[in-house]
Amino acid sequence: MFDIIQSLFVYIGLGLSLYLLGRVASQRQIANFQVGHRLTFWNWEIVASLALFALVSGVRWNVGVDHLSYLREYLHAQAYGTTIKDFEIGFKLLTQGMALLGFHYAFYFGLLAFLQLFCIYQTFKDERYLLPYVGLTVVLGFHYLSWMNGIRQMLAATIFLFSIQFIVRRKLAPFVSMIVLASLFHMSSLMLLPLYLLPNKDFLNNRLLVAIASVFFFYIGMDPNWIALVEKYMSLVIGWLGYEGYSENISHFIEQSEGASFGPRMFSIFLLYALVIFYSPLLKKNFFNTNFIIYYKIYIIGFLLYCLFVNSHHIFLRPITYLTICSIPVISYFLVYLSRRPKKYAALFAIVLVLACAYTPLSVVADYGLGERDYSNYRIFLFNDNR
Repeated sequence: MFDIIQSLFVYIGLGLSLYLLGRVASQRQIANFQVGHRLTFWNWEIVASLALFALVSGVRWNVGVDHLSYLREYLHAQAYGTTIKDFEIGFKLLTQGMALLGFHYAFYFGLLAFLQLFCIYQTFKDERYLLPYVGLTVVLGFHYLSWMNGIRQMLAATIFLFSIQFIVRRKLAPFVSMIVLASLFHMSSLMLLPLYLLPNKDFLNNRLLVAIASVFFFYIGMDPNWIALVEKYMSLVIGWLGYEGYSENISHFIEQSEGASFGPRMFSIFLLYALVIFYSPLLKKNFFNTNFIIYYKIYIIGFLLYCLFVNSHHIFLRPITYLTICSIPVISYFLVYLSRRPKKYAALFAIVLVLACAYTPLSVVADYGLGERDYSNYRIFLFNDNR
């Protein structure tokens, strides 16, 4: 029980801290705008947000199987000067550089977490009114618990989130440059290049069709055996995306697929998705001069694919996180819209806020007692590193 209390204190405390610091950043931007001053990115509240996120994430222990693998690679680099696995050049240089400089692995993981949130905050440096809810959504939504496990891909995903602005502005060179940068940490990000061809036109404006498509994709995804029909092509795609260790075992992963447990956590994700679709016309109208529409389009596409693979092995869901990361800005815009209309939407704001912040606390309770397989409850290396 102490683990649950400690975990809720840390996660909720981190989320609320980012929320409050985000409010300071938002108020500073408003004040600077009113007097015509240009606002720099590096203010104390931004530095504090990034540092706090890095600290809490860097000392975290038992995050997942991949996290332990990265730890072994880092310790090997400290002992022998190089990693065991031939990672992408950017990730390998960062890992070996910090290892050779003698940094403790907590600083290594902390730096990676710092870079993840830095990319997100850079994305919204001109829309700091979003930062309070961005912080809450990142930590207490369905993102944070997996970020230090899928370190390389999630860093690449945050770089992609930053690059989306160049799709809207039709700046090919900066977009390609950002995707190439992301590929230095995870090769799979190269599959995002075709997204530059996404039309600026809102082709997901029919809520009924989006809802029908969601139900249809979910129905197909209820039986993961459909993947066996395209197993040959799936192996090629999985290998090309940088998951070579998995591409030769597609049949095994299909057999190991388990039906998703639709408890409170999944309910919160799906209900929030439904509310976003229902209120999307109002959000598009209110935030027409922002990048909301393209975030919304990518989020919907990602969620449709999520529905298709929700009952399959998690390896099939990993590439989709590049798209579902857009739920962070979409939900943040939603909460900002509702918070600005307290008389009309007070109850709805409370509902959306609870749904947006439910996943991490629910995971803490649900995973308690799983022992080494409990990757949700917060632990730090000081008391758990028994290597």
